[in-house]
Amino acid sequence: MRPIPATDADREEVIALVVGEQARPERNVPAVGDDPDGLRAELAELDPPWPRAAVVQRDDGHRLVGAAHVEWDAEVDRAWVGGPWIAGDDAAWADHADPLVEAVLALVPDGIGSIELSGNVDHTAMAALARRRGLEPTVVNHVLVLDAATAATWAAPRLDAGIRPIRADDLAVIGPLHDTEFPGTHLPASRLAPPADPDGSGTADHRRTAVVLDEGEGPVGYAVGQVLPDGEGYVDYLGVVAAARGRGIGRRLVTALCRDLLERAPLGRVALTVEDPRAPARALYATLGFRIEASIVGYRGPRH
Repeated sequence: MRPIPATDADREEVIALVVGEQARPERNVPAVGDDPDGLRAELAELDPPWPRAAVVQRDDGHRLVGAAHVEWDAEVDRAWVGGPWIAGDDAAWADHADPLVEAVLALVPDGIGSIELSGNVDHTAMAALARRRGLEPTVVNHVLVLDAATAATWAAPRLDAGIRPIRADDLAVIGPLHDTEFPGTHLPASRLAPPADPDGSGTADHRRTAVVLDEGEGPVGYAVGQVLPDGEGYVDYLGVVAAARGRGIGRRLVTALCRDLLERAPLGRVALTVEDPRAPARALYATLGFRIEASIVGYRGPRH
């Protein structure tokens, strides 16, 4: 049988499949978590919404054996494939992986020119699939996590008048820094500042926090994070201008941001990813008590 569009009736079977596969490092895909309730929340937040941009694979006995979904952003010109998740051994993967990816990419509108897959560094089958599609691996990223109990051991916070919400006029400095530090990321510099919500209508994204450290002559660093649909806090970005590095600005920003996220994250923990070569950033996070949970790699290239 060929992959078919997912339906609402497939949801719980897909969640069970994904939970099982996410527990295997050699099949783990970092696009989603591994908790059933968290997955339900993540599916509810997909854009396009579940199941409009998802496909499933069933065997001759109508048993679910595979699933994948896709998100895209026209401004970034990229589609991100979630999965594929495939039950069974290497033979099952060989049978279903490529058809699932082809089927889910067929849902992406014309005009999106690049794609990205990702997997745990142990997911060698994903690496092979990416090579078949001509996708190039990105640098290894480590997933780090911090729990509220560890953050509580930090020195008592002092009032830091220099840290304030990011504004649109900060982007003259923060924009080039962001584009240099995080080229090709899913959130371009133009969207770092939150949308205006002058009438309190709730149209702004209140889950995201974006702050800068301003020492009186403009921002010298920024940090952006959010509370994810599954209830976990996530640090998206941290950057400090070159002339201000080595003065503890990154620590001030990340601790302020993490405290904010931990106050609002129901799961009571914060995660982030950091590139393997970024030794100073990794050292900073280690001193704050972050621990490595997984190591992942993305695969990017043109859509065929």
